[in-house]
Amino acid sequence: MSRLSPSQNPIRAQLLRSVSSFLLLLFFSSPGLIAQDRLESVVLRLSWKYQFQFAGFIVAKELGYYREAGLDVTLKEFDPQLDTGELVLSGQENYGLLNSMFIVQGRQIRPSVLLASYFRRSPLVLVVKPEIVKPQDLVGKKVMAAKYELQNSSLGMMLNHFGLQSEMTVLPATHQLDDFISGKVDAMTAFTSNEVISLREKKIKHRILDPFDYGFYTTAVNLFASEQEVYLHPQRTRKFVEASNRGWEYALAHPEEAINLIYGQYSQEKSKAALRKEAEVTARLILGDLFPIGTGDFKLAERLFLQLKGARMLDEAAELNTLSLERALGSRIPVDTVLSQAEREYLDKKRKLIICVDPLWMPFSSVWLAKAIGLVSGYLDVLEDFSGVEPEFLEVDRLSESIQALRERKCDLMPLMEANEELSSFLSFSAPILQLPRLVVTPVGTGHEQSLYDFKNRRVGIIEGGAQTEYFREKFPQVTFVETETVRAGLKRVVLGELAAFIAGDYETIHRIIAEFDEQLMPAFRTKPDLIVSVGVRNDEPQLIQVINKLIGKLGKTKILELLANWVRLQARFETSFAIAWRVLLAVTFFAALLLWERKRLRRFNAQLQSLAERLDASNEAKDRSIATKNKLLSIIGHDLRGTMSGLEIVFHQVVKNPQIFDQGLLDAVRASTHEARHVLENLLIWGKSQQSQIGFAPTNLELASFLERKLEFFKIQVALKQVDLSWECAPSLRVYADPLMLETILRNLVENAFKAAKPQEGIKISCRSNGAFVQILVADTGPGMEPETLAALLRDPRDGLAAQAGGLGLALCLEFVGLHGGQLFGCSQPNQGTTFSLMFPRASG
Repeated sequence: MSRLSPSQNPIRAQLLRSVSSFLLLLFFSSPGLIAQDRLESVVLRLSWKYQFQFAGFIVAKELGYYREAGLDVTLKEFDPQLDTGELVLSGQENYGLLNSMFIVQGRQIRPSVLLASYFRRSPLVLVVKPEIVKPQDLVGKKVMAAKYELQNSSLGMMLNHFGLQSEMTVLPATHQLDDFISGKVDAMTAFTSNEVISLREKKIKHRILDPFDYGFYTTAVNLFASEQEVYLHPQRTRKFVEASNRGWEYALAHPEEAINLIYGQYSQEKSKAALRKEAEVTARLILGDLFPIGTGDFKLAERLFLQLKGARMLDEAAELNTLSLERALGSRIPVDTVLSQAEREYLDKKRKLIICVDPLWMPFSSVWLAKAIGLVSGYLDVLEDFSGVEPEFLEVDRLSESIQALRERKCDLMPLMEANEELSSFLSFSAPILQLPRLVVTPVGTGHEQSLYDFKNRRVGIIEGGAQTEYFREKFPQVTFVETETVRAGLKRVVLGELAAFIAGDYETIHRIIAEFDEQLMPAFRTKPDLIVSVGVRNDEPQLIQVINKLIGKLGKTKILELLANWVRLQARFETSFAIAWRVLLAVTFFAALLLWERKRLRRFNAQLQSLAERLDASNEAKDRSIATKNKLLSIIGHDLRGTMSGLEIVFHQVVKNPQIFDQGLLDAVRASTHEARHVLENLLIWGKSQQSQIGFAPTNLELASFLERKLEFFKIQVALKQVDLSWECAPSLRVYADPLMLETILRNLVENAFKAAKPQEGIKISCRSNGAFVQILVADTGPGMEPETLAALLRDPRDGLAAQAGGLGLALCLEFVGLHGGQLFGCSQPNQGTTFSLMFPRASG
C-alpha cells in the first residue's frame, strides 16, 4: 500500500481510545438493554377529525401494532388554532399529517423529512354552485377556505394559475355544509372522501372543480417529522412508519372492522354508512393494489417545487429542503459496527481493495511521490485495520481519471467524494463523513455580497472536475460558473478581474493561499454546510457499502475531524520544510526516471491488452442488446398484430366460401383492419429504431398551433369515413420545446386511439393551454371510457392491457418519448364518459 500517514502510532493509539469510548457509549445507550415493557411515548397530529381518512393510524393503535413496536402513540385531532408544521419542527410533537408535500413558512420550504405519503392523489377540491362551470367563473364569488388550503396545495396552484386568489372573496373556513347549502358562500373547499359524499347523499346540486383536471395534483395525508426527530431517533421513526403502514394494510383489507373502531371508540360525527362510502373513496385514493402503502413520490415533489416557484408562490431563493426517510436515515452514522459473518467471508474472498482518490484536493486527498496523502491516508489506515484487507492505491493524475476508473470497475471505492445523480448510476454512497461550508473569495474593496444570488449574470470560479460544479449550476442558473484547474489559478483570475469571485473549501490551506496575494483578496462569506463528503463505493458489490458504513460508525465523526486537523497541521510543516524536501527529490530523480520508463512500457502493454478485452466485451454486449430487442419486438408483434390479422383471415375465408356476402359493410371492416395493421407496423418501425438508438433526440422550439394544423391534415379521410368531428383549439402564442418527429408520433397515436373510441356524429377535441413552465395538450374523445384503475394500469405498462385495450405499442411509444422530454403523460376516464389524455411538454424559451 503506497500512502503516507502523519504521526501514525500516536494517532492509532488515540483512535483506539476514542473507539473504545464510542463503543461503551453505544453499549450503555443500546435499546436492547432497555426493558421490553418500556414504551416510548410519541404524538401524531392528524390533519382533520377522526374519520376513515386516518383509519390506518387508528387501527395500528387499537390493534396493538404501535405497542408491538415499543411505542405508546397519542393521536390528536387537527386544531385550526395550531400550526401542525410548527408543532413538528419545534419538537413539541413527534409526527404530523399534512396535505402538502412541503412545510412552507414565509415563502420558504422548512427543512423536514417526508416519512410516507398515503393518498396518491389529493382529495382536496372546490365544491361550487351549479352555475360555476370553470375556475374563471369564481371571479367575484365568495369562497370558504382555510388559509393553508390555498397556499401549497394543488388547489392553491390551480387558483394561482388562473390568477383567482385576489379576485375572490375568501371567507374563513367553518367546514359546515350548511353555509354552502344556504347560499352563504358560492364555493367551499371539500374532500372527495368527505363533504362531497355528504352533498351527494343529501342530493344537493353542485359541481366539483378538481385541480387534477387542470394538470395540478399532489399527494395527501403526508406523514412528516423534523430532521432532529429522525436523526436522534432513527429506529423509533422507522418502527412508527412500519407500524402505521401495517395498520393501513389491515384497515383497507378489513374496512368494516376499521369503521366499527372509529365509530365505537373515536367519533360518531359521521354515520357508519358515510364511513363506508369514505372507505371506498379512500381505497381509490391510496391505490394500495398498485403502490406499496406509504410510498413517497419525490419526482412529484420536485415537479411541485418547480411549479410553486414558477407561480411565484415561493421565493426565488427557496430550496427543496424536504428529505425522504431513507435519505435522512442514510445521513446517520450506523449504530451497528460489527461485521457479520457474511461480510467477513466477502472480505476474505476480496483480499484487496483498489482505491482511487482525487489527486488535487488537499487537505482531504492528494498524491505525492506516488503515495496517497491527506485525510484519505489516515482513513485508509483505519480501513485496513477494520477490514483486515490491504488497500491498494491506483495512481491517477486527475479527478476525472478516478471517476472513469470507478465507472470501469478498476477501483472498488473512492474514500472522499461528493455524491451526485450521475455518479449514482454506478456508485453507492456511504453515510456522510464530513459536512463543511464553502468559502466565497472576492477582491478586497468590492461590494457586500452575502449570497451567490448576488452574483447574478457574473462569472464565478470553481475548481474543475468536482461534483459541486453541477450542483451550483443547477441551484444558481443565472450565475456563470467557470472551472479552473487549481485554486491558485482561480484566485489569480479573480485578482486580474476575469472572475467576480471564487468558491473554495473553508480550511487552513485555502486561507494561506489567499494570503499569498498580498491582501488583494478577502473571504467574503461562507455558504451553508452543503459540501457533503462521503465514500463512493462500486454498486455491484452491496456487501462493500455495508462494511464502509460500519467503518464510519466505528470511527465516528469526531475522530475524522481530528484526522483532518492532523493533516492540516502536517501540511503546514510540510510546506515550511519544502526547501529541504526538494533537495532529496533531486537525489532520487535519476532512479525515479528509470522506474518511470519501465512503468510506462508495462502500462503500454497493459493498455493494449485492456483495449482488446474492451472490444470483445463491447461486441458481446451489442449482441445481447440485439437479441433482447428482437425478443421484445416479437412479443409486441404477437400482441398487436394477432387480432388484426386473425380478423382479416376470417373475412377472406368467408368471402372465398360465399362471394356474394362481400358488401359495403364488409369492405369497411377490411379497410379498418388494414388501416389498423398499417398503424401497428408504423409503430413497430419507430419502436425498433428507438430500441436500436437509430432515432436521435433533437428538440427545438415549435409553434404549436401551426404544427397541429399541419399534422392533423392527415386525419381528414378518417373524419369523413367515420363521420367524427375532429376539432382543435390552440393559442398562436403557445410554443413548446420538443422533437418534431416524436411529438408527431405521440399525437398520431393518441388521435388514432381517440378515433377508435369516438362515437359517430360526436367528436374528438384537442386543446392546448399554458401550465407554468409546461404546455398542456389535451386529447379528449366521447367513447365508452374505462375504469380509472384500468387506465392507471394501462399507463403504467401499456403491454399489460393489450388484451382489453388496443394500441398498447403506440401508448408505450408515447410514454417513452414523453419521458425523453422530461414531460408527463396522464389521463382521466370514467365508464360511458369518454377518455382524456393529457400531455405535459416543456414550454419553449425565449
